[in-house]
Amino acid sequence: MKFYYDKFKELRRKNKISVTSVAKQLGVDRGTIWSWEKGRTEPTSPKIRNLASILNIPVTEISDLKAEYPLSEGNISELANSWHIFSGKKDIDQESVQKVFLSNLEELFKKFNQTSIIIKAIMSSMNFMFYVKDTKLKYITANRAFLNNTSSPLTENQILGHKDHNFFSLNETKNNEKQDTEVLLTGKPIIDSEDIIPGTRKKKWGLISKYPIFDSEGKIGGIVGTFIDITERKRNEEIREMLELSLNSVSDAYCIRELNKNSYFFVSKVIENIMGVNAKEYKKGGVDYWLKNCVHPNDRSEQSKYYRDRSWPDRREYRIIKPDGQIRLIEATCDFQHFLGKEVMCSVIRDITDKRKNEEVSELLRLNADVMESALTLSSYDKATSSHLIKYANNATERIFGYTAESFNKSGVNLWLECLHPLDKEREMNYLEKRAWPERDEYRIIKSDRSVIWIEATRRKKYFLGTEYTLTVSRDITEKKKKEDVKQLLKFSLNTASDGFIINYSNRKDVYFINRAVAELLGYPEEELYLGGTDFWLSHCVHPNDRKTEMKYIIDNSFPAKRKFRITRPNGEIRVVSVKFSTINLTDREFNIFTYKDITHE
Repeated sequence: MKFYYDKFKELRRKNKISVTSVAKQLGVDRGTIWSWEKGRTEPTSPKIRNLASILNIPVTEISDLKAEYPLSEGNISELANSWHIFSGKKDIDQESVQKVFLSNLEELFKKFNQTSIIIKAIMSSMNFMFYVKDTKLKYITANRAFLNNTSSPLTENQILGHKDHNFFSLNETKNNEKQDTEVLLTGKPIIDSEDIIPGTRKKKWGLISKYPIFDSEGKIGGIVGTFIDITERKRNEEIREMLELSLNSVSDAYCIRELNKNSYFFVSKVIENIMGVNAKEYKKGGVDYWLKNCVHPNDRSEQSKYYRDRSWPDRREYRIIKPDGQIRLIEATCDFQHFLGKEVMCSVIRDITDKRKNEEVSELLRLNADVMESALTLSSYDKATSSHLIKYANNATERIFGYTAESFNKSGVNLWLECLHPLDKEREMNYLEKRAWPERDEYRIIKSDRSVIWIEATRRKKYFLGTEYTLTVSRDITEKKKKEDVKQLLKFSLNTASDGFIINYSNRKDVYFINRAVAELLGYPEEELYLGGTDFWLSHCVHPNDRKTEMKYIIDNSFPAKRKFRITRPNGEIRVVSVKFSTINLTDREFNIFTYKDITHE
């Protein structure tokens, strides 16, 4: 809608009508009129039509509104008196009825024979709300359904002359009169508009229709309003929409069809994700479309037999080929129900390709875990009972702990606690209670044969579907610990010796071991010598005049059994050392051993 404010202002001034006069006739203040004339705000459609009436011009001159439909000069309210007389709806005395009847007997007999019976029958047979209004939107008549639905205290005999505000709330009155006014102005009916039925406290939905009443000259003499109660249908539609929304929000697709028919009468939109085809085409094409466009050729014969024999298993699996060439595995479950005398088939379709792959991967992982040298356990924590449960233990568990995997699966963490060595039990139980293990943990256990071994455990904690899981890999490090003990004893012995020792890998420049005596002799910290390796020793420790010879030994990896050379300490002091060389092979590795002795004073 558009208001031509400049044109209105021009015509108002031309007709010498003041702003005050216009404001008074419309029941608004002068500021509102000025605001309209400046284009800041726009009047409503009825106000624009009132403005046109004040200026005595067609409404089309000051707006894009359509011209009003011509109203009848007659008043059908007068006709209502005759309706009410003959339908028994107006409380007037019998004498008056008789006078009117006798004075108009001949004419009324011709025009309104059987009127009373017809009107009564029509009005009483309407199970929907019905009213008739004149051009001033005053009620002429309404049926009992209208009065019942609006909870009006008025009777059918008392409705004449009332207006909407006698039946509806302020907002409902405004909306209903707006519709009626539109029909009176345009002459065009409003048909089957879905909305809340006014006067029902927003409890009922209806199909609302408004029809203009035309007189013999084609002018509008009034309006008929009808309200058909569709509350139950609307409620069912809302339930269906909620169900469809729910079904379309899950990952499974739902299809419903009559068992003996090809096409579906419901297919959830999820079918597009699963099958990769348009849901509407799938629904329309039915089973034939599904067989031709979705089912894998190698599975088509079996699925066709189910359809042909009308004998579907409760659960079945088959493959499909999606439009992009993907082959997916489908699981379909069927349920059969009787609905309105028809046998209906309900199918739930889900893509289980990834699930099946995960199952296969899980089985491969289980097989791989069972051939592992290390024990592998998967445990979960149950918050409800504050307990730890072992969900899986591989075959290596028995070899390392001395108890079968089944025993761990059955007894859970309690069996593991029984295995703990007394010296380590308190620490490990503390980890368990706090559910906070270090990523790498070492502890001792007592096996079923009473032997004591060392265990190295690495743990990873993960949360899956709200449950806390811990994956533990345990390996026997008893031999490693023994070697470490021997190494510590050897290190202790070498560090107490007066001679210096350097041990490194053959053909490698990094250092494996340096004792305290050689670090003191060279004058550098052990950490620096470890970090720098042979390169640091050659550039910082060996005297420049002996460096070339020592470099040749290193390059050739060929050292004399005994040699002498000079070293330069960090403080510039030059010392003479005697070095004995020997090699040893351990676990397929060759080590060079250099024994240093300070012979400066010799």
